[in-house]
Amino acid sequence: MGLRVAGHLFPSLSQIGSTGGMPPAPTRDFRLRYHAPDITKPSFFLIDVTVTDKGVIHLIEVNGSNAALSSSVRGEDHDRARHMAFCFNLKPRPATPVVALLGHQPGFIHIAEFYRRAGTFARVLSNDHAVALRGADEILGGEDVSIVCGPIAELAPLITCEAGFLLFRGRPVTFASNPNVLPELVRLGVIDRDGMTYGVRDDIFHEGDCTPLVHDKGIQQALAEGTAIAPLAWREAHDVETWMDATRWFREQGLVCVAKMNSGSGGAGIQVIAPTMGDLECKAALDQILAGARDKHGPDADATVFPVRLFQFAMASPYMLHGKPHLWDLRLQCLVSPGRVDVRPCVVRLCPAPFDGSYSWDSCVSNLTGRDATRAMAFLRAPGGDRRSVPTSVLAGMGMDERAMETVMQGCAEWSVAAARWAAHRQEATRHNPARG
Repeated sequence: MGLRVAGHLFPSLSQIGSTGGMPPAPTRDFRLRYHAPDITKPSFFLIDVTVTDKGVIHLIEVNGSNAALSSSVRGEDHDRARHMAFCFNLKPRPATPVVALLGHQPGFIHIAEFYRRAGTFARVLSNDHAVALRGADEILGGEDVSIVCGPIAELAPLITCEAGFLLFRGRPVTFASNPNVLPELVRLGVIDRDGMTYGVRDDIFHEGDCTPLVHDKGIQQALAEGTAIAPLAWREAHDVETWMDATRWFREQGLVCVAKMNSGSGGAGIQVIAPTMGDLECKAALDQILAGARDKHGPDADATVFPVRLFQFAMASPYMLHGKPHLWDLRLQCLVSPGRVDVRPCVVRLCPAPFDGSYSWDSCVSNLTGRDATRAMAFLRAPGGDRRSVPTSVLAGMGMDERAMETVMQGCAEWSVAAARWAAHRQEATRHNPARG
């Protein structure tokens, strides 16, 4: 199925070594189980952080089931797939055939990881259900659970909404991954959007009640307050006027900032704003964000691109590659279950170009989408490092040691707990005042 969708063989992006291009080396398998008795519902996050040369941990952003690279070092996603199945079985569903919808963005280079995980998810669910794994173009059969996989652009036209519930080819969708399907449905006119609330039950996603957080990267920073992760300064723009106000605020503070479109993916709709830029350059940067959104999502992207959010630029401790400093981020998986959070570092992504102070795209953005997949491994590292080197070469390159990694994992667990509490408060407020939903 993956080969049919991609139309080509897959680049090798799994089981990376500690020195890109080398055979996989034995690595330390960092893990943390964080006990949180007040968590009552499951959720899922892939959290991107970086660490400064002063040892300060900063949150770059939090992704949900839209994100990849959870299998980079291990070459498999059994823990994530089992957690998906656990969440599927907890969600209410009618006594009729249902759909689990697994979407990915077009041009996705992590196609092997996605479809292998889908297969594992199907095998786990088949222990209790009659399951069929199907592509977006396949007619559904007599199975109890149809696990439908494909690019969001192919899935969305087959989705309808009735009384706040999504249907795929007329069958109820009771589980889904990748909340980016929601803004696509807005662009198609299938559902409405009011601020960060969509006119549909969004708790069907793997993230559960935390689904709105995937797109609201401002609240993500606010939730870092009080954790081991230091929040970044941020502002929100809803139109050209507030965009100019936000960029002026950062420039007056002498801060470089990164601007991101709402509900973006794969590095689309991102611009760097430097203090030396003038008003005309800042306005041009917004025009580029809007153009990037339309290029990726079509002419109706304006319906979902705002608010554009601006974040203080987080300067990583330089990772030396071929004698030159590269910025980086670290992606960690957080499986949130009732009573606990299980945290596992997944991968370190280096920016492909050395950092030279120009804030060019390749020197500041580590996202792999849209880049040459065959060269991607040269800029990926196993966060556990290589057991043959003491201290581990990758951690040392990041300016960290094992204790620092444990602090990062602790911070991600604390953030996940804060997110679960935020979702619980939001649900309680909605219950008392449905208009606020």
